[in-house]
Amino acid sequence: MDADGKSDGSIVPSRPANKAGTEPPAESAEGRLPANRNTVPSNLARTPSRNKRRSRGLYGVREAARQSRDLNFTALLHHVNEELLTSSFYELKKNAAVGVDRMTWHEYEADLEHRIADLHGRIHRGGFRAKPSRRVYIPKPDGRQRPLGIASLEDKIVQHAVRTVLQCIYEEDFLGFTHICGKTRKNQCFVLWRRTMAKRMRRTLAAIKVQLRRRRHDSVGTTGRWLASVIRGWLQYHAVPDNMRRLDQFVTEVTKLWLRQLRRRSQRGRAAWPWSRMHRLVDHYLPKPKILHPYPKDRYRARLAARAV
Repeated sequence: MDADGKSDGSIVPSRPANKAGTEPPAESAEGRLPANRNTVPSNLARTPSRNKRRSRGLYGVREAARQSRDLNFTALLHHVNEELLTSSFYELKKNAAVGVDRMTWHEYEADLEHRIADLHGRIHRGGFRAKPSRRVYIPKPDGRQRPLGIASLEDKIVQHAVRTVLQCIYEEDFLGFTHICGKTRKNQCFVLWRRTMAKRMRRTLAAIKVQLRRRRHDSVGTTGRWLASVIRGWLQYHAVPDNMRRLDQFVTEVTKLWLRQLRRRSQRGRAAWPWSRMHRLVDHYLPKPKILHPYPKDRYRARLAARAV
């Protein structure tokens, strides 16, 4: 009988022993005890290759990138699943400008489950195609216009999802950066831009503002040399390709903080420190922003030539 636990009795042989006729048998037929069985089936695979390892998701990608910086990731698309696409949708601004598809955030949410499933299917079968960005122009104070490209809603969702996956890999090497999907102007090829996170830059500027307040009685030369060392150290880390806009913005904001501190020291204020005088001071003390780091592909070629990989 089948029951929980071990078998109740021994197993009796069904076949007789050799030469078991009228003479005494040459061999005796002995029974045997039942084989011990596990009461609970094991969850382990019979061989390591029978079952695939359960994916640890983006946490596993982050841990693998942290343990080995030279690891090449070749299969990341499966992390762009419906759950990630849905969370990326809710991370978007609800009242953002629409792209060429004229699809608003609220209209997309009305049938979100079906739209996300369709978007997920097109991505994984290679049928997703990014739409052209809608071009708008924003007027500048000097009368010129600044072009601005507005992506469609689904393009924003996919860009956010891809950025989430890639940040798990590059955040160990590029802490303080955010990754933006874009296209080159010449060939409209896909490119991944790295930008200094605005939140991190604001935090650094706030710390510089506090230090300038404490150094308000120092000489102009002492403060200028200190700011030069701060900016030089900041550029050594953040001066990566395609980040020139953030570099210029950082130096400009530091210059404004320094000018505000100098004007507060003088009773004449703006009359004593016009922008023309401030520009000469900046040219004398502060380093000019420039790209200091090569592209990742150039760094990899150099390491390959040196047989470091």
